[in-house]
Amino acid sequence: MPRLHPIWLAVSLSSLSVATSGFSGDKTTPDTPIQSRVDSQPRVESLRTVRGKLERRQNGLNGKTTYALRDLQTGIRYRIYSADSTRLRTFVGRTVRMRGQGWNRSDIDVGYLRIGATVASSMPPSDSLDAVPGADSHSHHDGHTEPAHHTEPAYLSDSISQTLPAGWVSRSGQTPVAIQPPASELNDGAATLGTLEIPTPVGTRLHDLDLLDNPSHRCPQCGALPDYACGPAGAAWVRAEYLYWRSAGMSIPSLVSTSPAATPIEQAGILGEPGTQTLVGAEDVLADRRGGGRVRVGLWLGPARVWGIEGDYLVLNNLNYEVAQDSSLNGVDVLAQPFFNIHPLDDLGNPQVPGEDAYLLAYPQLSDGAVQVRASTSMRSASLHLVRFLGCRDFPQETTCGPGCAYYSRVNLLLGFQFMEFEENLSVLSQTQPIGSIERWAVSDQFDTTNDFQGGEIGFHWQAQRHVWTFDLLGRVAVGNVHQLVNISGQTVHTDLGGTETLLAGGLLAQRTNSGIHERNVLGLIPQAQATVGVFLTPQLRFTLGYSLIYWTNVVRPTDSIERDLNPQLLPPESVPFSGPERPEFAFRHQDFWAQGFHAGLDYRW
Repeated sequence: MPRLHPIWLAVSLSSLSVATSGFSGDKTTPDTPIQSRVDSQPRVESLRTVRGKLERRQNGLNGKTTYALRDLQTGIRYRIYSADSTRLRTFVGRTVRMRGQGWNRSDIDVGYLRIGATVASSMPPSDSLDAVPGADSHSHHDGHTEPAHHTEPAYLSDSISQTLPAGWVSRSGQTPVAIQPPASELNDGAATLGTLEIPTPVGTRLHDLDLLDNPSHRCPQCGALPDYACGPAGAAWVRAEYLYWRSAGMSIPSLVSTSPAATPIEQAGILGEPGTQTLVGAEDVLADRRGGGRVRVGLWLGPARVWGIEGDYLVLNNLNYEVAQDSSLNGVDVLAQPFFNIHPLDDLGNPQVPGEDAYLLAYPQLSDGAVQVRASTSMRSASLHLVRFLGCRDFPQETTCGPGCAYYSRVNLLLGFQFMEFEENLSVLSQTQPIGSIERWAVSDQFDTTNDFQGGEIGFHWQAQRHVWTFDLLGRVAVGNVHQLVNISGQTVHTDLGGTETLLAGGLLAQRTNSGIHERNVLGLIPQAQATVGVFLTPQLRFTLGYSLIYWTNVVRPTDSIERDLNPQLLPPESVPFSGPERPEFAFRHQDFWAQGFHAGLDYRW
């Protein structure tokens, strides 16, 4: 059985006489006189819906074309009266559904159905009216006279996609306009047609809408013109959103410490010693809210809006962290970079018990020092999806706006490709200089990480509308490869008493044992969720506000690559001969990452 799709037709016509002719297969003989007993029954019309195959017959004598519809359920053949009969030609031979005022005889299975016609002549049924074969009269082979004075609209439904002619609208954001019929269809030039609307054929429920050309039923305040295809209007759309998000912070270890000025030099800056405090680190950074943007564009591949494509691009603004300490400016007498000494030696070179230690930068009467810690993060993503319509339900709402302001609920399936990139870096720059000397040691450690995700994605998009309000729920999950890259580098610049600078490999936390570019591929999972509420500002433009969440498994971050276990013999210049373990060492460590927040934007459809 062909699937029915709604095509709405609301027409009015005055001063028009409809010519008729017979149909083969009727239970009365075509083009023969109608006996007076035919219309002896009282005639009571009722609003009815008829589903069947539309037929057309052209009278060979007068060239007139008439239409009929046999109800598939009752078997009654209905003669169709329409002021705009030319519009019926498209549906000849198709299974359609029509609605209007109708009547049928009780003794034989014939009747008539009036769809939107207003006939000038007020000719009641007559028991004595006989038809003359071939005459252009108002009585017909099916045993009734032509109905009079009717403005009830009707609809057709058909399984074939229809193309919207130029100047006709279907919730496209334009105001419906009256369409003038061809001059050949008018008897006196005074007749006018109402609005003909052909929406895209996806609806699962049919609507009853009277007088579409009545401005009170256009309902622009409901966000759009009536659209009887289930779901949002428009063949294409674009949405631009501002993002105000926060993400999982970077947890950094203790990188800079201080102690009271009277602290013995062998205890200064060492974690766990009395009075030692962390100045930089032991906290989460890069957790502040930040802005961003997201653009989504889409297009339906055909008027049925069953298949479509949609792409989006998201970017979050870079978030930066920076803190600096200077013993000569900040009034901090002791500055140090703490670490865990994995191979301590006494003055005679004998190994001691491993424990906390510190690289001293500034100490009263001994040296001045400064340190700067920087970190940054950035994120962007892009996706491309094939959209597949799954189902829709339309609920007409009778309101002061008219039935055009309907509530629908629609679900689409998304299948596609997801790309996401997440980059971070952390650097520690320090400098120490003996008091009264030009000799200087400048040490830098740099940790950079990059995560590139590429994979397939599946999701579901639920859309709903009630009057001017719209609701969207989007859930997606992507599975694919995460390319993890960690770049560790360190260096030391020594300026001697003569002012000569020497570049040495290795810093403090970045030594030859863990420096370099490290890469690997792992399986990653990225689920996403969005909830959005919208309100129409114009029939095509709406304002949206909502919440989004992205969760990403198996990402590397700079602090995951920092190892505090350090063999001091690696500090530049490296001790010769070297003894003890080669630490720090590199090992891949990963964690999960999330980003979430509010989004606000504008959605435009056409």
